[in-house]
Amino acid sequence: MWLVGVKKPQWRKFGKTTWVAKACFEKDGQEVWLDEKQTDHIPAYIVTSNIEKNGRPLAWVFPGDTDDLDGAELTKDMLASRLEKSVNYQLLRYGLVYPYFFMTLAGKLRDKLIEAVRRAQADGLQKRQTLENSAADRSRKIPNLWVYDRSVAEGIKIADLKNITDETEIHPYLFRKIIKVWYAQKMQGYWTSLHDRSPYEFDENDKSLTLAGLFEDGDPTVFIVSDQDFVKLSEIVQLKDNTLQLLRHPMDIVFLS
Repeated sequence: MWLVGVKKPQWRKFGKTTWVAKACFEKDGQEVWLDEKQTDHIPAYIVTSNIEKNGRPLAWVFPGDTDDLDGAELTKDMLASRLEKSVNYQLLRYGLVYPYFFMTLAGKLRDKLIEAVRRAQADGLQKRQTLENSAADRSRKIPNLWVYDRSVAEGIKIADLKNITDETEIHPYLFRKIIKVWYAQKMQGYWTSLHDRSPYEFDENDKSLTLAGLFEDGDPTVFIVSDQDFVKLSEIVQLKDNTLQLLRHPMDIVFLS
C-alpha cells in the first residue's frame, strides 16, 4: 500500500476475512482519509491485457499519474522501459514476494524482474549476516524473505504445518500443494475410520504431516530459464526425510499455466 502512497491503514476482520476499512494518502501536504469504496483519488494507474476467472485484472500497478490515455496500448518495449517504477517490480526488489513467472510473460519483462530479485537477494544476504552476528537483532523480523528462505540452499524440514506458516518462507505454489497434502492426509484418516468402522476424532491442533504424495494431485511442466528446457516440477524438487529442497531458484522457474 505504501508503494502507491497509501498510509495508516486500519484493518477490520470478520471471520477469516480481513480488509482495509480506512486509510489515507497525502495530497497537497494534507492527509486525505478514505473510508468508502471507489471514492478515492489516489494517483496511480494499472496496465493490463487480461483478467482472471473472477473478473479481476491481471495488472502492472504504477504509482503517480500518467500522460497515457485511458485504454491506450503499450508495446512490450514501452512497458519494459517503465517497469522499475511499478509496484510489481518494487515488491520483488525489496524481497516482499517470491518471483512467480508464467509463460505468458514476455522474456524482456521477466529479465527485468529477475534483476529486481537479484538485488533483493544481495540485500537479504547482507542482512542475514548481520542477524547472525547480532543476537539482539534476531528477534526482529526483517521485511525481506531472502533473509529467511532456505528452500534452495539447505532445504526445509517440514513435519508440521507451522514449519511453513510460522517459521520459514516457501514458494506460494509449493505452500498450496503442501496444504492440500495435509488436508488429503486428514481425509484419508477419516475414510480409513469409516472403512474400519472405528471412531474418528479430528484434532484441530494436530498439524503434523508427511510430504508423501506431494505431486499426486498434479505435477506441472515448467520451463527452466538457465537450462532452456522443460521439465516436470517434481524433477527439480528434492524430497528426502520430509525435507523439501528446490534444485532451481524460484526466479529460474517459469510455469506454463
